[in-house]
Amino acid sequence: MTSLTTNITALRSQFYASKLGLTPTEWANITKQATIHEETVNRQSTLNINNSQLA
Repeated sequence: MTSLTTNITALRSQFYASKLGLTPTEWANITKQATIHEETVNRQSTLNINNSQLA
């Protein structure tokens, strides 16, 4: 059932995208999964600011 629902949802979305005049490339760009990059950020600063000022 989940697979059927997923496929029907995708078809419905594509139908409305075509009614709006979106090209297949535009539709693919809208619906593609976002890429997330993880990066560690050092909290310490070379500035002389305390934690309450930073917040």
